[in-house]
Amino acid sequence: KPVNLWFTYPTHQVDEDGLLKDQESEGDKAPWQRAMEKRKPKAVKAKDRKISLENAIDNSNFGEPVTVQTLAEYMGVTEKTVRNRVKEHGGFAIDNNIIVREKNVIITSLNNETEGK
Repeated sequence: KPVNLWFTYPTHQVDEDGLLKDQESEGDKAPWQRAMEKRKPKAVKAKDRKISLENAIDNSNFGEPVTVQTLAEYMGVTEKTVRNRVKEHGGFAIDNNIIVREKNVIITSLNNETEGK
């Protein structure tokens, strides 16, 4: 039977008060359970992607029209990923490989919401 012990340098002492009996050791959970706890929810990931896209579009071409190719290089992803993120965002469109803001859409990076006027 396992015994709960306190470590007080340089000795171990038996937990006579029973404070450790309800505690789980770090190795008790299966690896997949520990991984599940560390994962971000899908909504948080989507929000992070939207903010990342907005920041990349604002900062990648210094006022020049932003192309899919330059944005892909700037973000370190493929052109297909850029196209998917633009589609997911909803506040931008791709016209002849140039990323443009959709009309009648306000994009606010601070709270990351897109609203129609």
